Amino acid sequence: MPSCFRYGDTMTHTTTDAPSGLRAERNARWVAMNNLYLKAVPVDDVPLGDRWGTFSDLDGNIFAIVPVDEIERLHVRAELIGREHGTAAAEWYIGEILYRSSGDTRLAFQNLQRGLDDGDPDVLDDLPYPDLSGEMADGYTPARLAEDLDIDADDYPEDMDDLCLSYEEGFNLACQAEVERIAREATS
Repeated sequence: MPSCFRYGDTMTHTTTDAPSGLRAERNARWVAMNNLYLKAVPVDDVPLGDRWGTFSDLDGNIFAIVPVDEIERLHVRAELIGREHGTAAAEWYIGEILYRSSGDTRLAFQNLQRGLDDGDPDVLDDLPYPDLSGEMADGYTPARLAEDLDIDADDYPEDMDDLCLSYEEGFNLACQAEVERIAREATS
């Protein structure tokens, strides 16, 4: 059993959505434990010697924790970094919305919420986006992503584009979710 999975560790949540850049697998789940994501599949699909451990969900389904290869781990980490950055960008964006609103912040949030619900391109296009171009002075770049992943980008020449896509997908999902959450709270 690897050192990242020990008896008594706290599992914070599971999700059936595979992190971006990874193959969808029948009945697979991703388990957040100790700030790491581990892959879990139905226990009957994994030989005993290939299991790191097992857990059961609230419905009584039993899953086996299985190894994740290096590229999958990098995709998960890239998406998590993107989610962190996306959440931070959403908070900045909300500050901008408040700054631009002329007094009636509730109305500004109602308009934002309505635009998000309706899929209004003007609202959606105004959301922060992950810019890996490096054109901005301290902008995030693929090289900085590689640094944050603790890899040398030259060692992964065929994977960097996909790792950037995982980052961007995490950023976009988290940014929109956080903006929606804050707008809903402000209008309820």
